[in-house]
Amino acid sequence: MVEVNSNALLANGKCYVYVSQVAALAESEEPILKVEMPAIGTVQQAIGSYVAHLIEDGILSLVESGAVDCSRKTLMRCNIVGTFVLGPK
Repeated sequence: MVEVNSNALLANGKCYVYVSQVAALAESEEPILKVEMPAIGTVQQAIGSYVAHLIEDGILSLVESGAVDCSRKTLMRCNIVGTFVLGPK
């Protein structure tokens, strides 16, 4: 099932779904959910720095050990890409 919403942002890359892959389609004009960013204090800054350090070290050690090697990728096999989108719009 696919929701088609004209308010949704477009994404670049190979992220398209072909009509032949869709069992049902629903059209929508609902506004996209917006999440306002909270104020960042010293506690949140410290937690963010700690988590960022864990993630940075974590992926590097996984690549160095061979657990993450991109061998199943078909596009840009030498690049590791991660993404996350959250915000006011």
